[in-house]
Amino acid sequence: MSELSLSCQCGEVKGTARNVSAKTGNHLVCYCSDCQRFMKELGQESLLDDNGGSFIFQLPPCNLVIHQGHDQLRCLKLTQKGPLRWHTACCNSPVANTFAAGMPLVGMVTSFIANETDRSNLGEVRFYIQGQHAIGTPPQPVVHPKFPGKLIRRIMRQMVCGKILGRQKPNPFFTEQGKPTSKPEKRYPTD
Repeated sequence: MSELSLSCQCGEVKGTARNVSAKTGNHLVCYCSDCQRFMKELGQESLLDDNGGSFIFQLPPCNLVIHQGHDQLRCLKLTQKGPLRWHTACCNSPVANTFAAGMPLVGMVTSFIANETDRSNLGEVRFYIQGQHAIGTPPQPVVHPKFPGKLIRRIMRQMVCGKILGRQKPNPFFTEQGKPTSKPEKRYPTD
């Protein structure tokens, strides 16, 4: 397992991802319209792949630590039921996606890993999801239109084990009382 340095693009926010390996997390590319909109809201479309995919690594929140610039973390809520989308105020770097304080998984955006070569510690991308929202036709033949059963089963196991082992705490995005550390800014579609 590896320990990876984390940093926003300008270096104001720094952190560490601990116990990272292909076995401890889920390396995936998500093509959902919400992920695409998040990057567009931040002016970070260049971080998407050619078909609009976001590179995500899911890990327990207790393995993600923000050492510097915690006051720069901001939160967007793009849909009523969707996740909280975390980014930095200093340079609009995407950081992570969360749902609730008690959930033992955080979807860290892999561009938050400081050294691009360290991303190899995540292993190969194992899942390509939400293909129904991809721009054009993704070249990867294993893009699932929604969520593959194998990923759902893996996440359920991680959630149950994470809850039992208390891996949802500490969580750099929520207070001890379960409130987001930054008030979510709601940017719901107006249609």
